[in-house]
Amino acid sequence: MNTKITEIIKDDFGYPKEHPTFEEIHAKYIEKHEPIEARTLQKNLDQFSKEKILYYVITNNEKRYGLKEGNHSHFICSSCGKVKDVFLEEGAVNMIKEYAGKKISTSARIEKVNISFEGPCFECS
Repeated sequence: MNTKITEIIKDDFGYPKEHPTFEEIHAKYIEKHEPIEARTLQKNLDQFSKEKILYYVITNNEKRYGLKEGNHSHFICSSCGKVKDVFLEEGAVNMIKEYAGKKISTSARIEKVNISFEGPCFECS
């Protein structure tokens, strides 16, 4: 099932161009393979997220799934909720991490950086 789900996200939704919702993955899985109960598919998506095969971004109160392929940031459309990957140079991310680390050095330590950008996509504006 792992291969079928990752193929759907990559091939049918053109990841990294699109990050499909659960409903979109479920409909495509049934269309291409066989009927599957929603809760079974959700359990699998949750397990793949725990195993770091997949990840999700929450937009407009729904999860949008992507494949765990390298470090990247996200652009999230503030109107429709679509998610696009943004690949930043490692030096830029390290500079932001270092700067933020200095600002909170007396109260916390940064272990991971998540950067997202928001605004209307060209389809919505």
